[in-house]
Formats: sequence, C-alpha cells, structure tokens
Amino acid sequence: MALGYCGMKKKFLPQSIYYFNSGVDILSSTLQNLKEDEWLNESNITQQTKDIFLHKNIKYSKLYTWIDECLKEVHQDLEYESDGLKITISWGNRISLGANFHQHTHNNSIISGVYYLNDTPTSTDFAIEDMWYNNIVDLSGNNRRMVCESFYGKSGDLIIFPSSITHRVDTHQSIESRYTISFNSFPYGKIGGRKSMMNLTVN
Repeated sequence: MALGYCGMKKKFLPQSIYYFNSGVDILSSTLQNLKEDEWLNESNITQQTKDIFLHKNIKYSKLYTWIDECLKEVHQDLEYESDGLKITISWGNRISLGANFHQHTHNNSIISGVYYLNDTPTSTDFAIEDMWYNNIVDLSGNNRRMVCESFYGKSGDLIIFPSSITHRVDTHQSIESRYTISFNSFPYGKIGGRKSMMNLTVN
C-alpha cells in the first residue's frame, strides 16, 4: 500500500492457525449424537452441553481419535518439547437465532480447537493486539487497537489455535441452530529439555 512521499505499508509478522476437515462419516454421527445430548439452560439461545468431557464419552470416540491425530500433526509442526498434546476438556455449543458469544480466551490451556458440525453464515472472530497500539500509553482513541480476522467454518471443519488468542462468535442470523464442539489441550509427559532449559513432567 502506497502512503505518498516514498512511503509504503506492507503486512508484517504473519501468523497461522491450523485447519483440517473430517469428512462426512465422522460428521454425520457426531452431529446426531450432539443433538441428542443433554444441554444446560435449555431456555437460553446460547447453550453448552452438560458434559464437559465429551472426549471421554465412547459415542464420540471416532471424532476424538481423529482430533488426536490432528493434534499430533500440530505438535510435530510446532516442535514442542513434550510427549504430545492431550485434550483436557471438551464440550458442545448450540447457538440459536439472534445469539452470539462474548469475546474470551481459554485459561489453563495451551492449544484450543473448534469443530464445526453444520454450515451457517456465522463467523468465529479472532483478534490480537495491534503492535502499534499498546497498554503503555493509550494513544489509540479509536477501535484500531485490535487486529481482527473472521473464520467461516463449514461442516466438518476443525480449526486449532493458541488458547491465549481472543475470539468470539458473531450474532447468529440463521433459523437453523449453529452446532460446534470446542476443546482445550495441554502438553503432557516430559516437557522441556536442553533447548528450553526447563524440565517438567505432566501426566
């Protein structure tokens, strides 16, 4: 982007998230099971499953076997000094017409993921702090302090991202409810080594 007198503006320090797709076989059985699951706050337009350990429920075993394989690829690509990544908590989400979900991060977690079970026009919005606006001196005076990007998940999509990144769900504009499954994960086994000069064991 040209700025005028010899000036140019370019994208700098790009970041990545991970994207996978499960295919129809896993998708169809998981969606049916989730719809039949027990939900908290049935009268609300934003709901979560009562079970927050779906990854331990045998009826979802096909899904989580596949997610574990995806996490292995992420772990290998990131070259984490640990034995692997283990899901610690996982739950279902159902959002009805007119609902959204506030911006948040996931505490006590390193890597999180969202699995999309149906096609809807509702995005998951991610945001990181703009490096030109920080908390030392607030000079922004506007809404440019966060750099935002939206992800429109399709049926069978899985995205994996840092748990520390701020994200939210935009207002749902479809009559059909939006179904997703979320999870948090943490490194396990022997964590650290010579490169990081730390040593920790997590079962």
